[in-house]
Amino acid sequence: MRSLLGDKREARRLPEEPAAEPTTQKLAVARGTRLGPYEVIGLIGAGGMGEVYRARDTRLGRDVAVKVIPEELATDPDRLARFEQEARLAGSLSHPNVLTLHDVGMRGGAPYLVTELLEGRSLRDVLERGPLPVRRAVEHAQQIARGLAAAHAKGIVHRDLKPANIFVTKDGAVKILDFGLAKLTQTEPPDLEGSTESTTTADRVIGTVGYMAPEQVRGRPADVRSDIFAFGAVAYEMLSGRRAFAGDTAADTMTAVLTRDPDELSRPGLSVPASLERIVRRCLEKDPEERFQSARDVAFALDAESGASRARMEPAAETARPRRRWLVATAIAVPLLLAAAGIGLLFGRKLGERPLPKITQLTFRRGTVDRARFTADGKTVVYSAFWDGNPPEIFTTRVESPESRSLGLPPARLMSVSTGELAILLTAPGDRSDATTGTLARVPLAGGEPRRVLDDVLAADWSPDGRGLAVIRRVDAVGERPPGGGVGGEFQVEYPIGRVLARPVSGIQLRVSPHGDRVAVLEPTAVHTYDTMGRKTRFRTPAAIYGLAWASDNSLWVSGGETYRTRSLYLVTPDGSPRELYRPAGSLALQDATSDGRLLIHHGFERVGVRATPAGQPTEWDLGVFSWSWAADLSDDGEQLLTSEGDAPGRMGGSGVTAAYVRPTRGGPPVRLGPGTPLALSPNGKWALMASLGERPLFSVTPTGAGTPRTLPLDRFAAIDAAWFLDDGRLVVDAREGTARSRAFLVDSSGVGPRPIMPEGFVSVRGSFGGDGVLGAAPDGALARYPLRGGGPEPIAARLPPEAVPLRATAHGRFILFGRTGMPYRVDRLDLVTGESSPWRSLRPDDLTGATHILTPAFSADGEAYAYTYGRYFQDLYLIEGLRP
Repeated sequence: MRSLLGDKREARRLPEEPAAEPTTQKLAVARGTRLGPYEVIGLIGAGGMGEVYRARDTRLGRDVAVKVIPEELATDPDRLARFEQEARLAGSLSHPNVLTLHDVGMRGGAPYLVTELLEGRSLRDVLERGPLPVRRAVEHAQQIARGLAAAHAKGIVHRDLKPANIFVTKDGAVKILDFGLAKLTQTEPPDLEGSTESTTTADRVIGTVGYMAPEQVRGRPADVRSDIFAFGAVAYEMLSGRRAFAGDTAADTMTAVLTRDPDELSRPGLSVPASLERIVRRCLEKDPEERFQSARDVAFALDAESGASRARMEPAAETARPRRRWLVATAIAVPLLLAAAGIGLLFGRKLGERPLPKITQLTFRRGTVDRARFTADGKTVVYSAFWDGNPPEIFTTRVESPESRSLGLPPARLMSVSTGELAILLTAPGDRSDATTGTLARVPLAGGEPRRVLDDVLAADWSPDGRGLAVIRRVDAVGERPPGGGVGGEFQVEYPIGRVLARPVSGIQLRVSPHGDRVAVLEPTAVHTYDTMGRKTRFRTPAAIYGLAWASDNSLWVSGGETYRTRSLYLVTPDGSPRELYRPAGSLALQDATSDGRLLIHHGFERVGVRATPAGQPTEWDLGVFSWSWAADLSDDGEQLLTSEGDAPGRMGGSGVTAAYVRPTRGGPPVRLGPGTPLALSPNGKWALMASLGERPLFSVTPTGAGTPRTLPLDRFAAIDAAWFLDDGRLVVDAREGTARSRAFLVDSSGVGPRPIMPEGFVSVRGSFGGDGVLGAAPDGALARYPLRGGGPEPIAARLPPEAVPLRATAHGRFILFGRTGMPYRVDRLDLVTGESSPWRSLRPDDLTGATHILTPAFSADGEAYAYTYGRYFQDLYLIEGLRP
């Protein structure tokens, strides 16, 4: 489509609805007209921005909506600019609660948009009948907030959110329409050709009276908080049946927006929960700083009000309203989630059968809580946290006070607390993952210089008497590189230091029992305890575990769930099943417990996302599908991205429900390939290797477009660590057979007879390496070329540095890109001819606040385009008292 950019004069829109075109106006498109492949069926509606027609997509056999600017208006540069902006912004969004754009085109010099065809009514029409039931209003509000959050994540501000621009489908889905007045708050994504400047300038009023934020009324620039104000006005209207701000004239309404607060929502005949009214009123604060700071915050706050959540929550008295400044200082709506948690989020029992717990928030900053422990008196808490994107720091706080005090120690992570002494882990500043080793040190609780104890430690805990330490430590620093670039080597449990209880282990946390006679080790899917002779007992736990602490009777408190995204508190006995006692909205992880049953948890918001950039573009863009996305692979040209959405993908396809998607890195909607975990994308982006779990693992090569999947018999492997396509369609698979170490296998297009091509312990390096050969890397960094037709390896003089993760070969095998875990994730380039290494890329999200890790990135064949998975966690500490089995 040719550029429509021209004189971008700002539009002044004051009435709630744009004036409709006169009914006598000649329609721009007659029935039966073809607009490209779209055959017009009839008119749906007309307004100031054009006419909307129902049309038939003759290629795909589906009905769509076509929005056309009438020809007599196509010469208006302002309308054309607004129309093009709507096309640009709508095309960059892909979310269930935002109208989907299918296509754009031109007809006789006038542009048109092709979108999904919606069946239902606008929210304005719905509200003509009066207020909505509270539950339905909350459900609609949740969907609107999620749609706004998706737009805001792209840097898009709607600026004209109102009931007329919100559509409710027949099945109850809510869609946000009309981004014609939206603007970008940051540089445009790479798929938006041309340039769009911000058209919000001083003394110009943009939006719709009654839904504009005070800053918009004053003609000041709008940002995401302006949309949140408009959202509050819409939510108020859904709950009350009347507008939040109204006057006899537009001037009267604007005065109300600037100076008056809406009436109380609850009135005779209408009861609105006080907690829900607080959410709405916070959206409607006059000062943007006093509102929610993101639509995602609003969505999380509303989760606590949803009917689905309430069905599993017990009611209780309303908690005291927290101080506003604390709320503003928190980047997510955890305090509001606490309001819901504080009313007793207990499941499966009726009110009155047992006392409700008391919940107290202990921290109020933006970032990630790392570890937290009670001191001996149970009234002081010591914790380490990554606040505001900074390296880890250790703090103390009292349970009766909202203030925290830094201990003034060097950057370190807390491991354990004894009487007057801390065990801490000294790590590199960029190490933020739980699977990070470092130097164990001791330091007085009152402060002082840390005393080094032991290197290569992953976790540690004091004995009850404070005389000894239990540790998980790495004893083979070379080891085999695990998938995802985690720490390599073999680990063992020692208690006290020097006495080996178990080896190897895959645990990431451990706790010594109150009597000092057992050590509990938390592994990703199980909890084992070891006595002082090394005898092992397995506790029956949920499938995914995130925290543990001993109870007073040799039972264990654990946090986790059946999938990676469900988090509850359980009490587990050695001979019984786990009993779920508490489940809040959002995620939690258990940190510590006292002998009298008081629990310390962190609770908040977690997101796994994908960031990527195509070749030739300097800016990274978030290309995750929803909120739990994982980058799997890139096509060789860097134009197609393969992702999974769902639980963390495991070596054999993940432990929960996942789905695979492919999407252009230059923007555009994702295409769902189906259920399962994607493992690899073909060099041309036309095929994906998929894995799914059932009674037996199933693997298939699935087309990303038209075509028929074909099954591959790869279930002989105990685990698949990595896979990639050769140019001829064959696969190289790094896999494990039985208890053997991983090695590379060659798999033909039928999957018959995978043939090993490298020794055990070697991993393949993706990419062309000159003719019929594949590059292999040994655990110690040695490199060799392995012919696919058989024969001995050809050693290469160049070596990878220790702890390097090979990523791919580039420039026909001249270079290898390799990574080093951390934040940022450092990518270097090894010249196989000279043996010299040089920096290549430094990967990290723009905002490090809450960002904890980056998984192994994927690169295009030339190394210019890339994609990576990152985690972002916003958490605060909470004290739970009175939770009873």
